Amino acid sequence: MAKAMATLKTKVLATISCLWIAGAALLVLIAYSQISGALNSEIRTRLRGCAALGALSVPADEHARLRVRADEGTKEYADVIAALGRIQAGSADVKFVYTVRRAADGKVVFIGDATEDEKDRSHLGDVYEDASELLKGSIGGIDGVVLEKNFYTDQWGTFLSAYAPIRAPTGRWTACCAWTSHSRACGASCGAISSSSFSSPPSASSSSSPWASTSRATS
Repeated sequence: MAKAMATLKTKVLATISCLWIAGAALLVLIAYSQISGALNSEIRTRLRGCAALGALSVPADEHARLRVRADEGTKEYADVIAALGRIQAGSADVKFVYTVRRAADGKVVFIGDATEDEKDRSHLGDVYEDASELLKGSIGGIDGVVLEKNFYTDQWGTFLSAYAPIRAPTGRWTACCAWTSHSRACGASCGAISSSSFSSPPSASSSSSPWASTSRATS
């Protein structure tokens, strides 16, 4: 009789454990979906705001005079990079801040890039081989900030970007400034869901009450 009761208890605990795990997984999935959507929206809003305000701080006239790689040694280039660096320093979620324009052959080329890491920095005149279709269209002239519809992947990683027009004091459109947020800005926050502490399901080997639980941090 005792053996039969022990077997029944084990089966009940196993069933409860399975139901707990299934329910917890469903709740995590729902929470992840909701938080991911909210964070995506928040990141897009911040990117749009940064792009709209940041483009105004780029010295457009000096930027327009930058044409060839040798211009990286000029004061104009230093001023542009300094402006982009200040923008990037004030935006924690932004991975890259750079400017581009359309070359005579129609290709997208970099002008200024605030990236400090030399291996990731693009130089004046470098062709942006992986430019998105939206960016290719934007360098022809845009009236306001435009954002990529989805995260995209290029040689530097997976990102979400916003593009804003750089205009001279006369209002003349001169180039396009890009703000790029790394996917980790969203993924790191969403990942906090899976790393939160959950109550573990009842264990058949537990020496305490069958409803007892323990907290377990998942890394």
